Amino acid sequence: MRIARRAVVIAAMFATLVTQESFAAAYATTRSSSTTSIHLNANNDLLVYGIGDASGYHIMAADTHRATQWQTLATLSPTIGYEGDWIGNVCITGDGRYVVATIAPRAATNSAAGIAHGGFAYSINVATRHVRPLVAGVTLASFSPGCGRDSTVALTRFLGDEDVPTQVLLFDAGNGHVQTTRTVSSEMTSAAPTSTTDAIAADGRTLVQLSAGTEHAVATLPGQIFDVHANRAGGVDFLSLDATALSTADVWRWEPNAAPALLGRGSLTTTALMNGRAGV
Repeated sequence: MRIARRAVVIAAMFATLVTQESFAAAYATTRSSSTTSIHLNANNDLLVYGIGDASGYHIMAADTHRATQWQTLATLSPTIGYEGDWIGNVCITGDGRYVVATIAPRAATNSAAGIAHGGFAYSINVATRHVRPLVAGVTLASFSPGCGRDSTVALTRFLGDEDVPTQVLLFDAGNGHVQTTRTVSSEMTSAAPTSTTDAIAADGRTLVQLSAGTEHAVATLPGQIFDVHANRAGGVDFLSLDATALSTADVWRWEPNAAPALLGRGSLTTTALMNGRAGV
């Protein structure tokens, strides 16, 4: 129980919003893998997943042409004196060059503050395996990070324990710079970059475009929107709860200046969307 209590205290400490500079200085201890680099080309995709234990959060990767040859791309282990397991979420940028991960001690999920803004975000260069700290104080929700068509990634944080206000930060995963920040009073989920300055997110049943200084609804669906991903048309593909069959997920595509198009339906428990190369 001593470790568990200590972990809760640590989680509460870094749930406080942290500047990028202090994060890089104090919390950026990581280990890149020393094994042979993964070689990618335009015709190959990358398979990535993360798994955590007491030594850190391990980013595992395999080339689709060698799908059984999984390698450790990096191990993320911030030096915060935590002795328990780590958890996280990962995505691959649309250009295939970077893996972005949000991680936290498992104990962070024991508090609303930890879930709302208790995560550390990192970018890992696939070719060099260089690990770059991005920011601390982001949500542990499964939709963050949200990778776009290029090297842009959306990281979400909820500034209050009740998931409002919402702040969406668009980072360049390559250089670690913040490209834009948008704060809104409502709860926004599943933010996906559609450019270096714009993102689409879900506000309940409403699809909302977030641009520098503005926000406006682009569509309203019959059911709750989730699993939003950037597509190659400059819009997003996403799922929503079917209004007539609650065990069904509807698959939609939205493109700028057009109404959402229904692409299909599937089981709510087995239907999911995945990022593709450049939004394909």
